Parts: sequence; C-alpha cells; structure tokens
Amino acid sequence: MSAELLRATLAYPAIDNHAHQLLSNADRNALPFEGTISEASGQALINDAQNTLACSRAGIQLRKLFGMRDDESWTDVKAKRASMDYVELCRLCFQESNIHCILIDDGLAPKQELGSLGWHDQFTKQRIRRIVRVETEAEVRLSPSPLDAITLSVMLGLGHSSRVVHIRSRDGCVAQQHCSTRAV
Repeated sequence: MSAELLRATLAYPAIDNHAHQLLSNADRNALPFEGTISEASGQALINDAQNTLACSRAGIQLRKLFGMRDDESWTDVKAKRASMDYVELCRLCFQESNIHCILIDDGLAPKQELGSLGWHDQFTKQRIRRIVRVETEAEVRLSPSPLDAITLSVMLGLGHSSRVVHIRSRDGCVAQQHCSTRAV
C-alpha cells in the first residue's frame, strides 16, 4: 500500500500555488544563482552560500538533472547551467518537477527582468494564473500619489465573491477598487 501511495504522490501533477516569474532570457544572469538556495545577500551570498547544506543538496539534484558526474563542483554546475539554452533549461526543470499549473505572484520584482505570464505557459499543461496583490495594484492605480502606510479595509459579504478595497494615500486621497477574489 505505501509503495502505491508513494508512486501516486510522485506521479500526480503538482500545482505551485505561490510562485514568482522566471527571469527573462536576457536577464537570466541578472541575479546570483546562489539566490536559489540562500536568502543571504551581498558577499555572504556569493562567498558563503555554496558552503551550506542547502547548496550541497541542490548540487546533488542539479548534477543529476544535468547529467553530470557526482564529483563535479558547484562551479561546474553553474557553468553547465550557463551553457544551456534558457528555454530548454526551464523546460527540463519544469518537466522533472511535474508542475501542472502555477499561480504566479508578480508583485515583487522589476517587470523588465521577468518573463511575461503567457511566456510561462509553454512549460505547464495548464495556463498560468496570476495572484493579484492588492497593494501592488493600488500603487499602480494611485501613482504618482505617494503611498506610505496604505490603509486597506476589505469588506466581505457572506456568500459574495468580490471585495471593495479602500486605499488611503499620504495626502488623504481615498480610492475604491472592486476586486474579484479568484485568480486571473
């Protein structure tokens, strides 16, 4: 029974319910690759992250994924990744992870560095969906009005699938936005 459960678990398509967009091909090296295994920054990220357990485990998995020998270094893994066609690299990673659908939170990084939402569709069986960040939408809609502590009040009615969001900027302006609660 447990072998059957394990097989079903590994074969069942996954839904990544909170992901961020991949970097665009042009910006694939804009951020240090070590950022995938560590939350460190600056020199600690570059010099120390490769000496962590997370890097050791990632190295094992990536060497296997890339068809490399077990004795090859983290530097070799990075060189192999850099030599691969970017779309093929992404396709290989998505195929191995069996991700069926992704809900993307696109409210964090500069848009010019990221692939478009539609671009990601080529790697999954279902269309990518977007998680709407109310604070990001408010920033865009109220721009150039400076925002500091954004006041959000959400009024939810029982059985309703929409929200009315009130956003207050520093200068006291209030905007009202009707938002759907479903992924778009």
